[in-house]
Amino acid sequence: MAEPKLKPPLTMAELAAKPISELKSVGAGKRAENFAKFGITNLVELLTHYPRRWIDRTREAPIADAAEGVDVLVIGELRSVNGPPPGHVAVHRGSPPPWPTTAGDCRSCSSISRTGPSS
Repeated sequence: MAEPKLKPPLTMAELAAKPISELKSVGAGKRAENFAKFGITNLVELLTHYPRRWIDRTREAPIADAAEGVDVLVIGELRSVNGPPPGHVAVHRGSPPPWPTTAGDCRSCSSISRTGPSS
């Protein structure tokens, strides 16, 4: 039985000529538009894209040590949620709910509260 013949690897020029929309999981719709916002329109740009910043999720911080404007990982518990009103239906993707909430951690016995949408 003969071994199947492997295709040679693509060159950088061939990857640069392939639009990102040719990837099955991207397609020509919204995902391709979202990648384009980051300047990613072909496979070379995708393979050579490196994020400028990221959150180091290996270092935890007590709520009391969290500074305004600095991304940190806080592990705590949701202590109360005052809302939503009965019959309220809303989707909050990636943002906290617009009703009052309180969270805290046991290490510093601190609490944070949030009321309404952030500005």
